[in-house]
Amino acid sequence: MQPVHRHHLTAARGVFGIIEGAARDASSRASRLRGRSLVAALAVSVIGFPWQALRAQLPMIGRVTTEQGAPIVGAEVRIESRRARVLTDSAGYFRIPDVGNGLVSFGVRRLGYQPLAELLRVRAGDTLDIVLDRVSLGLDTVRVVAELEEEWERALRRYGIMLQEARLGSVITADDIAERQPQWLSDMLYGQVGFTVVGNGTGAQVLGRSSCRPNIYVDGLHTMGFNLNNMQPGAVQLMVLYRNFTALPSQLQVPFADRRCGGIVIHTLR
Repeated sequence: MQPVHRHHLTAARGVFGIIEGAARDASSRASRLRGRSLVAALAVSVIGFPWQALRAQLPMIGRVTTEQGAPIVGAEVRIESRRARVLTDSAGYFRIPDVGNGLVSFGVRRLGYQPLAELLRVRAGDTLDIVLDRVSLGLDTVRVVAELEEEWERALRRYGIMLQEARLGSVITADDIAERQPQWLSDMLYGQVGFTVVGNGTGAQVLGRSSCRPNIYVDGLHTMGFNLNNMQPGAVQLMVLYRNFTALPSQLQVPFADRRCGGIVIHTLR
């Protein structure tokens, strides 16, 4: 069996992080991150499974607990992109069958706790340890709960759209960027098939096939003459690279776009 790997992230109000499930340095320490309003900490233990033929059929198993380690019973665990929904049992455990590899829109919620919504890269057989923070409802309980529920649903829908867009592209996640720690956003495109980076810094140019400049979209909007290096790498939640124009989602194939080139679709932390 391969070693257990742990990954951590913090989800804050209006800013939902991305976690990359690829194996990294093994760590035996159990740790937890605390954040600000609407914060939930997610520690992902990626457990390797040597029998590759069976990996796609393995379930996702996990546990939802409080900060003190007490089980949260009846929490809703959802993989929106797979239309899977289960509730945690009396010990806080959940099991979602037949979870394959790849990106999923993942969420956890329970009344009285700050909900979690993530774009999660999983492998079949992953084990998730999820810690939810209590939320202070105050006197206006109905309003606070409604806002939390609305934001949670909105985040899951947004991630669903992002997954649809990413099907025919190469994905660079916020976790990829954090691991590489590039000085410039264009540094993340070195070695990407179909893209060439000429120069560096604010003067760097990103070229696609036929040496044309790829169409760039930021949060769904086509941008003319946009310089990637005017954006801080840490502001990017997800970047999807399309080598060909026809691979772009239909809603992004706007008339004034350059059809000779593919595109770079950026989703920011917002």
